[in-house]
Amino acid sequence: MRYLLTATLVVFLQSCKEGPSGPPGTDGSSDKQIRVLFPSASLGSSDTAGFISPIYTYIVKFNKNYYVDVDSIKFAAFVRSSNSNTTCRLEVFNLTDSNVVSGSLITTNNTSYVLEESQNALSSFPNKEITLALKIRSSTQGTFVECQQAGIYLYRK
Repeated sequence: MRYLLTATLVVFLQSCKEGPSGPPGTDGSSDKQIRVLFPSASLGSSDTAGFISPIYTYIVKFNKNYYVDVDSIKFAAFVRSSNSNTTCRLEVFNLTDSNVVSGSLITTNNTSYVLEESQNALSSFPNKEITLALKIRSSTQGTFVECQQAGIYLYRK
């Protein structure tokens, strides 16, 4: 029995291979896509001024510099409008600096959920820790718009 356990351990250890810069995952650069999701199932508004998501949906202590070799950051979510004549507008909101993250806007007037993705907003994220929220607004006062499964996607070449 002892021999069998030793042989199994040796086979297991031999199967572990090092990557080009060390053991897999140790340098933090093995993933091509990193998903940082907002912890919220759903968010909606019928206000043209917009609604900032509640505290339990925040991403806290986000810093793009914590992710090695990231060359783009995009924002994506499933969004919809209750009326095809009304546009749902969803953006990432930087609570630390009290402003919208430029380039993070996604929109739709589709009445079914569609996955929308922003342009590359890498340069719009500051080089420091920030707290992020969502800002959702309707293009028509009183018409409900909503989102689900919002997240920030960081990409490496």
